[in-house]
Amino acid sequence: MVRRGTWLMWVLVLGWIGFAAAPAQAQFRGELISAERVDHMAAEDLIPTFASLIPDVPEFLLRVVIRPRYGIDAYRVLYGTIDAFGDPTVASMLVVVPSGHLGPAPMVAYHHGTVADDASVPSNLSTEAFIGYAFATEGYLIVMPDYLGFGASPIRYHPYVHAATEASAAIDAMRAARTGAAYLGLSLNGQVFLTGYSQGGHACVATMREIEAHHRGEFNLVFTAAGSGPYDLNGVQAAMALENGDYPAPGYFPLLMLGYQDVYGNLFSSYSEALTPPYDTILPPAFDRVNTLGQINRLFPDDWRDVIQPDYLDGVLNDPNHPVNIALADNSLLNFAPQTPLHMYYCTGDQQVDYRNSLIAWFYYKVLRRSPADVRAVRLGSLGHNDCAPYALILGKLQMDVRRTD
Repeated sequence: MVRRGTWLMWVLVLGWIGFAAAPAQAQFRGELISAERVDHMAAEDLIPTFASLIPDVPEFLLRVVIRPRYGIDAYRVLYGTIDAFGDPTVASMLVVVPSGHLGPAPMVAYHHGTVADDASVPSNLSTEAFIGYAFATEGYLIVMPDYLGFGASPIRYHPYVHAATEASAAIDAMRAARTGAAYLGLSLNGQVFLTGYSQGGHACVATMREIEAHHRGEFNLVFTAAGSGPYDLNGVQAAMALENGDYPAPGYFPLLMLGYQDVYGNLFSSYSEALTPPYDTILPPAFDRVNTLGQINRLFPDDWRDVIQPDYLDGVLNDPNHPVNIALADNSLLNFAPQTPLHMYYCTGDQQVDYRNSLIAWFYYKVLRRSPADVRAVRLGSLGHNDCAPYALILGKLQMDVRRTD
């Protein structure tokens, strides 16, 4: 890989660029503030790189799914968006383009999985960035937002599985990427695809819902590929996590509590109301955007529920009007009828996201809300959460490949 640190300032349609000189306050949603090329790879280097990153996936399968045609250029981009209260803020993303390709290109917005540290977001060239490379080498423009609370975002705690800001960050990222594509001379064919896994599955369905409700004239949404997302947050997902003392990713719960507290303001009056000592003083500072989720998970006792005050946990388990449950219900994604194709991939051996999220979402969308679209819950076997991810992403990409028109 060749990384370049030279700033490339993209020309903005409405006039100003300023982040390279000083932190800038976005004047409108989707404003492209700045871009820096951070990576370039030749087409012939991509398959060996992918094979080394996901050794459990046979290389012949990678070559069936990924057919390198172009090198890739990756840009770290800062853009304007809004926070949970609708106020202007700055966010970051990775944009990956096919090097030398003039288009027309479809756009893919990729929503990344759960992280706790800035080093693991796409704009810092985390492993997930290479998913963007796989799309771009075949002529897609791929947009990979970092979410609020990560990367260049000044927000203290990431609003984890907060549907509104997942969607607004992605929609504004796509707007900024369109401006950048025009400057680079890459034409777009107007098609938009959404994908993501785990939290990213939740985020891409949230983005889909928002586009269909409010932005159908702006985005020609063709297909959404969601993998193992917690769509039924206050239902099967809450039960799976809260009733299982051996839940393998206990860091999700304080991550959610801290983010929702900043958004809703009523989950607790103090850390000690919700967390037992010494965890009330250990866990909140651990979410410093430096510690990884794995490091945070190792701070928990054998039964992770021992970090939660008994009365607080009892309220979450038994009171549907508890602020945590109200917030979870507010961010569940069962309350709409998809108007465009949606495939939800899942594995029954998943110990982090209850596979029934996908089945329940399908039932709500197709049976209760009578969605006219091609909505499917697609079982990929009995794999675990992490092992299921590459297959979900591969099948989602194949569906995009047959739907693209260029």
